[in-house]
Amino acid sequence: MNIERLEDFGKAAVEECANLKSYVVVSCEAELREYMGKVREYPMLVVVIPQATGDDRGHDNYAERNNALFYVLKLMKENMTHAQRMALWRETQLGMEELKKFIHDGICGDFADMLNDVDFGGRDQQPEFQLVDCQGWSLMFSFTTDGF
Repeated sequence: MNIERLEDFGKAAVEECANLKSYVVVSCEAELREYMGKVREYPMLVVVIPQATGDDRGHDNYAERNNALFYVLKLMKENMTHAQRMALWRETQLGMEELKKFIHDGICGDFADMLNDVDFGGRDQQPEFQLVDCQGWSLMFSFTTDGF
């Protein structure tokens, strides 16, 4: 997966989704933790650099199956009330809803090169709690790219 396209994707998602205030592209949770020390606006979109597995069907094909992983996160505090936590869940859920629409629209739009073979029907969305001192949602799905 082309790193510049992941950066373009994160930037465009923040521009298009009113409930996403910033983004970061990372390879793993440890790298994300390093970014958390910097000033960020929340909810934050986390674009994880996907793992790629060969999906070649012939020697002239360089297809790769990618496992996409995105997070929509906001800092939480341990002393938050139930109402504050529910509000945080809802705020990040709204960001995730917008992200899913952005991805769906991008399948045939500006990110068709990246998403035209997405298995969005097989997506998995889960709540995330105390992930680098944040809570929010994760979204995972697979897609095929030309590889490189």
